Amino acid sequence: MNRIEKIFMDQTVYLGVKASLYVFLVSVLAGVDVETSKQTVKDRIGNIMVTAWKFRPLVHCVTYGVIPARHRILWVNAVDLIWNGRR
Repeated sequence: MNRIEKIFMDQTVYLGVKASLYVFLVSVLAGVDVETSKQTVKDRIGNIMVTAWKFRPLVHCVTYGVIPARHRILWVNAVDLIWNGRR
């Protein structure tokens, strides 16, 4: 059950906060005002989370079920590189 709890927390709370902050900060750093940046987060966060839910739970099942603890950071970073480089 511990593995399921970790995946659930990662795919809800952590993903929501991380993705929201990323979209907001990229928008603000691009020179967009704060209110428009907030609206951008509201408009995009749902799609970002649904897209991540198609891929990330499987990755985390492997992370917490197969990958030894000492290699998890390397594994997650490698997956992130692939995930972020796909566009």
